Amino acid sequence: MRLASLFQASAALLILLGTWAFASAMLPQGALPGPLATFGEMLKSSYQEHTIFLQGGGPDGYLPHVWSTFWHVGLGGLAGIVGGVFWTLVAVQTRWIRVAWNSILEFFRTIPPLILVPFVAVVFGTSDLGRIVTVGMYAALTAAVYTFNALDNIPPHYLQLAALLGASTYRRLYSIQLPGIIPELLGSVRLIFAFGLGISIVVEYLGSEDGIGQVMRIVMAYSRIDLVMVGVLWTIVLAFLFDAGIVIVFGILTSWTERRQLLEWISR
Repeated sequence: MRLASLFQASAALLILLGTWAFASAMLPQGALPGPLATFGEMLKSSYQEHTIFLQGGGPDGYLPHVWSTFWHVGLGGLAGIVGGVFWTLVAVQTRWIRVAWNSILEFFRTIPPLILVPFVAVVFGTSDLGRIVTVGMYAALTAAVYTFNALDNIPPHYLQLAALLGASTYRRLYSIQLPGIIPELLGSVRLIFAFGLGISIVVEYLGSEDGIGQVMRIVMAYSRIDLVMVGVLWTIVLAFLFDAGIVIVFGILTSWTERRQLLEWISR
């Protein structure tokens, strides 16, 4: 099973690189740098890049901006997920709060995530706090929606037996509901960090002092498509890092389940 998954991932990567190389060859020269040229520029610009330095991006190349995007998304996403899951678990314990909270989530579910960016940018600006809040708001709302769905999928007789045995509300929440929803939150957490990267880069592009999006904005003034593509590659690298970290954490948190089935599902 692992060999099959590895083969599928390798085949998908080769197809992607082949398509990229073909498109680069077909388009006018300089319109889309090829894979080899982009990877070379990625290594070259990691620690020092003259264009970035001239436009106020600092003398140390791309890496400080990659780190900035990484920790903003990590902190905002983690805070939002914890907040969304915690508040939903608390809300479902009281019927009228559950109904009210569910109605709010149904309203926000129809709004595209990126629409939050200009409103948060007006209130908090494009500072560190603004970027964290923007990612955190999206993460909290998304995590809350998926937590509601996961709670509905818990077999009701578990809670009925717990109540029959005299378990308190806190005991039911901690011992049944929280462990019961964790396996189902895996997909949503992966989605949150993937979209959170995009949201953070948009905020950075609007005028942040650092981050991958800020570098993309300043190099566009010089028509440096190669550096824009480097930013895309760094974003993909961060996405893989977040995804790998999420898989490891959920593997630990769900060690009481059938981990083989979980890991097989992850690898699909």
